[in-house]
Amino acid sequence: MNSTLELIHTLAFLSRPFFKKFQMGYLLGNPLTTNREKNDQIPYAHGMGLISDELYASLQKNCKGEYTDVDSRNELCLRDLKYYDKARINTFNILDRYCEDDSNLKRRSLTQELKASLSSHLTVPELSCQIYGFYLATKWANDERVRKALHIREGTIRKWERCYLSDFEFDISSSFEFHANLSKKGYRSLIYR
Repeated sequence: MNSTLELIHTLAFLSRPFFKKFQMGYLLGNPLTTNREKNDQIPYAHGMGLISDELYASLQKNCKGEYTDVDSRNELCLRDLKYYDKARINTFNILDRYCEDDSNLKRRSLTQELKASLSSHLTVPELSCQIYGFYLATKWANDERVRKALHIREGTIRKWERCYLSDFEFDISSSFEFHANLSKKGYRSLIYR
């Protein structure tokens, strides 16, 4: 089995002699630790002054602290969450402005809208947006000169496409135990938010 496939089994991959020999560690920036982190985002956004006291109070009252698995019959909570979404907070970097790009495709259904998104052109974000790099990377990876320089055999990869959150299945509720196991095995980590 090659190293790429072994990444699926992270602990086994990191126990290979190459990593042990150099006592390597890993670095994670703003990682998703649990599938319930949105429940922390709203109080944090309020504490940072990104949403009003009134909206926060209404969210607390109507959602009762549950912003991830909302009952579809709780219309007041759903209304408040729509108002929260309208605040257009950049969840990856709250200090950076919100920029429109293809990331809204992560909310698409996996059937119809996926096909439409694959056939459409990428949305070009403003040059001053940090996410402009996503757009450039996709264009760069599809440039014939780059493909030739990387020795990509013709026909093996038709088109490089950006991955979206909806392309992944979130079947692990918390990654904490994985980090703890790696730490017990002597791997250093720097995990920052």
